[in-house]
Amino acid sequence: MQKQRSSSSGKRGGDLYIILWEFHVRTGREERFEQVYGRDGGWARFFGQGKGYLGTELCRDIKRKGRYLTADYWVSQAAYDTFRRHRLEEYQALDQQCETLTERETSVGTFVCHDAAQRPARTKTAAALLFGGKQ
Repeated sequence: MQKQRSSSSGKRGGDLYIILWEFHVRTGREERFEQVYGRDGGWARFFGQGKGYLGTELCRDIKRKGRYLTADYWVSQAAYDTFRRHRLEEYQALDQQCETLTERETSVGTFVCHDAAQRPARTKTAAALLFGGKQ
């Protein structure tokens, strides 16, 4: 799932740190994948124990069966990095448990969305960031 990286810290007022991943889910494992990676799934519950975690979005590609994007929202890269560093063993164990659900996972990247707190919505969804608004 989310691998550690170096990028901007997201420390400006209202900035949002976003981690995007693309997954290709094994045929027949889609329902379980959605349970684990969705807004209330295992990853969200795990991240929810971290200071600075804001939520997760799961987007399903409507044209390519089994393709999904996740977006994990944090107040800053530092918040995410601190959580991951302190909970690395649990993180790796959960990641290993989830390996049977996917054929492939690819880091799309990490992003800082400036002044996100001043917008009516949290920010653009992962799909909008990746596909230019086409879902």
